[in-house]
Amino acid sequence: MEYVIVDGEDAHPLAQRQDAAIREVLKWLYARHSVPAEGGQAETASPTPSRTEGDTT
Repeated sequence: MEYVIVDGEDAHPLAQRQDAAIREVLKWLYARHSVPAEGGQAETASPTPSRTEGDTT
């Protein structure tokens, strides 16, 4: 991957397309690494709180 910087009237549209492409790649990478392994669970950003002693809910 190479981020290209240009001057002139094409600069802003090119930067927007490159930014969008990079966002899509990051989403793809995140989605690929968030898939649970066979028989496992996906990792989450915030763990589920565990019950404390005496919690009857």
